[in-house]
Amino acid sequence: MLNILAGRDTNPPAEDRALFVRELCRLTADTRSLYRVTAQQTSFLSRLTIDPRLLADTWSRHFGLLTDLVYLPEIRQSRLKIPRKAIVAVMSAGRRLCAGDFKSRETAGDAVGLVGTMCYVARTNHTLMHAVKAGLFDLLCELDDMLDRRTIAQIVPLFCSCLLTAKVMHAFSQRYAFPLAVGGPRRPSPTWRDIAETFNLYHVLYIRSFQEKSWRCSMPCWNVQGPHHDMVRICPCGAHAYCSGSCQRMHWNAGHRRECSYASFDGPCGLQGAVSLSDIIYISNIVQEYVSLARAEMAQRLEPLFEQASDTEQAIIRLNLTEVSACAAV
Repeated sequence: MLNILAGRDTNPPAEDRALFVRELCRLTADTRSLYRVTAQQTSFLSRLTIDPRLLADTWSRHFGLLTDLVYLPEIRQSRLKIPRKAIVAVMSAGRRLCAGDFKSRETAGDAVGLVGTMCYVARTNHTLMHAVKAGLFDLLCELDDMLDRRTIAQIVPLFCSCLLTAKVMHAFSQRYAFPLAVGGPRRPSPTWRDIAETFNLYHVLYIRSFQEKSWRCSMPCWNVQGPHHDMVRICPCGAHAYCSGSCQRMHWNAGHRRECSYASFDGPCGLQGAVSLSDIIYISNIVQEYVSLARAEMAQRLEPLFEQASDTEQAIIRLNLTEVSACAAV
């Protein structure tokens, strides 16, 4: 029914796809329940004794069906937090298949593709964090050349970018020792080596952010009036930092109460919980490091702009961290 009414390869009319999604939601109650059923069905299939001749094909069809379901626009756009059990169940099945013969190992690549799709459509980085804890990077290393190019092209850049968030970097650091060994020559296409090199490159900044807390001495206090202390604390909204409770209260009364996203329950930076306060601190440290390394080049480019700008204008530097890899960072 999925292939007829909502298959990606059949390009069905919107009415047919809506009919399929409506019936699917009627059976599973809601989108989040669909992910719970995903975990249950995958765990159930893992407990079955399947004829070895049918094993790879059975799992390939299972992972393919779930991938198509997750990628449906109506499911994808719901942007719900995907339950940890769904990730763990798929990863567990993938690891079991990876220990089998060649065909089973190929099917384990379908499990990686499904997890990659879940991470891609998820609203937050929690999904990838759970995948890291369940051994996603291990599967990427073991399967290496056997993975589909589309899967690699989707998951490696996403993985590298999410290593610039505190939750994913913390989960990765807990599981793997720094530095990671990267063997073999660099390839033109993305591989697990890009993830390892990105981890090695940004791990030092992560340690500096949360063990040495260097950000507390580098961020300015947003309250105009002094006197100020040397170290700051960040507001739960993630947009401002203050050197003391008195400075925070003064800035709050001066107008921050009207714009604080935390006070309006929108989460840090008003992103509905997509990033945490720790993520913002970590990313801020990365931006400061980039600016520090490129200070001379930035000054050269900004000089003509300052000559033309008025006293009321201020330069804004934008740094795009949505697509990052060790190659780009170097």
